[in-house]
This record gives sequence, C-alpha cells and structure tokens, in this order.
Amino acid sequence: MEIARFGLNAVTVSFVGTIVFSVIMSWGFWRQARAIWRERSGRSLSAPSFLYATFVRIPILVYGLSIGSLALLVNGTVPFFPLLLIVLGLRKYKGFGRREWLLVAALSAAVALTAVLPDKGAVFMSWMFGSVAFNALQPLEMWRRRSAGVMEIRMLLMGLASNTFWLVYAFAIGDWLLEVINPAFSAINITSLILWLVFRRRKRGTETKTT
Repeated sequence: MEIARFGLNAVTVSFVGTIVFSVIMSWGFWRQARAIWRERSGRSLSAPSFLYATFVRIPILVYGLSIGSLALLVNGTVPFFPLLLIVLGLRKYKGFGRREWLLVAALSAAVALTAVLPDKGAVFMSWMFGSVAFNALQPLEMWRRRSAGVMEIRMLLMGLASNTFWLVYAFAIGDWLLEVINPAFSAINITSLILWLVFRRRKRGTETKTT
C-alpha cells in the first residue's frame, strides 16, 4: 500500500514516521526488559497485559499482509523479541499462576484461528479491542499496588509517541479501526505516566523522610 503511494504526501510521511516509531517503541520495550532482568523483579507490571501485547504481534502481521501494509508488518515483527524478553522476565521473577497459563492457552488458540479465518479485518478488530482492554490492566496494576515498581518510563513515553504517529498514519490511509484504537492506547499510556509520576514522587518523599 505505502510503496504504491510513495511520494511527497501524507501517506509516505506518516509511513516513515510509523516505521521510525515502531523501532523507538521497541527500544522502549528493550529498556523495560532490561529493568526487569537487572532488578530481578516484575513488581507493578501486569503479566496479562504484556502476554497479550506479545501474542497480538501475530494478528498484526496477518492483517498487515491482508491489506498490504508494510508499516503493520514492521510493527508486528520488530517489537516481538523485546516483548518476549519482558514476558520471560515476568515468568522468572514474578511467576505465572493459573490465570496466566490459561491466558497463554487461550491466546495460542486465538492466534491459530486468526490464521485460518477468512475475514482478517473482523478478526483484527477483535484483537485490537482486546488489546485496549488488556493494556488497561497495566495502570490498574500500578494503582492496585500503589507503586510504580520497575515500570520503565521510557517505554511509556515511546509508546505514547508511537501512538501519535500511528494515529496520523491511520487518517492518512483512512483506516477507521486504527483511528479509533490509537486514541484509546494514548489515554491508557497517559494514565500510566501520571500514576508513574505520582507513585515515584511519593516514594522519593518517603525516602527523604527516613534519611
């Protein structure tokens, strides 16, 4: 799609931006994975949220192939490996309970269905709305624990920047689903950023009082 419309236009500019920010977002995931393995902790991170974010890369690839979107192919491929490191770190340092293993089984079955169902657009839409719900589990986990834990702020910032460019890209190619989904992702990222700042400030205040 992007190659056919390559030139000095909104599609090309936004396409380049989404590629760049897919790579930058992946760097944010690397930073998060590094924080987990360095601190040997998954505190205040939602395992279901990151599990879903990892599995959803495959439907993104499938949908990208179905509409001929190189941007979606990059977005489905590049972040997968740092996300996998995050999931492995959470498995090692936070542990997976019955809920997490059931989710792994359910997502594996859903990915298999995605590959064979004919209406890729409808399937992708289901995955994306599910992605919003699972992303919302992350700020909820931080709120529940009243702690930022090992949450990496650079991942949140890069995610927010990436969502902004994906929204521009969505309007450029006229994809209504991406136009609806990306503002929701941005709202979740902003909420997580606010919680990170609030809980980090409280933590610093507590440390100051005890010294």
